Amino acid sequence: MEIEIISRSDFWVVGLHYRGTNENEELPALWRQFWPRHAEIGDRIQPSHAYGVIDNYDPSSKTMDYWAGVEVEKNCKVPKGMAKIFIPAQTYAVFQCTLPTLMETIGKIYGEWLPSLAYTRTDGPEFELYDERFDVDQEKYEMSLWIPVSQ
Repeated sequence: MEIEIISRSDFWVVGLHYRGTNENEELPALWRQFWPRHAEIGDRIQPSHAYGVIDNYDPSSKTMDYWAGVEVEKNCKVPKGMAKIFIPAQTYAVFQCTLPTLMETIGKIYGEWLPSLAYTRTDGPEFELYDERFDVDQEKYEMSLWIPVSQ
């Protein structure tokens, strides 16, 4: 698998927030709740892109914060029932995958690829980027995972 190292400036994401373990498929349900409401979000940047942001992962309980959202301008208004998260400027290891291989890819990232790189996982949110390559209606499931790293 090809891994890119990319520096990205800071940005904001607004969307629906969930905290838990996803043991009952809460994340797919969150996305199903988000899509009908995404047009409520103003001041969007790259409207064809969506983000699944993961932060505050606790390995002992397997609990995390997750946002299904879109990138927005810093001062955008947050619709009722949604939340906003700041993603700081970071260097990322970027991994390409598909939605059906997402969990397998995450296992390989942390079990094989990251340990073999000259980089280590740093603090901060990681995110799934769903860009123009991703279209559920056309069964196109290509996406990328962005993991914050440092040397």
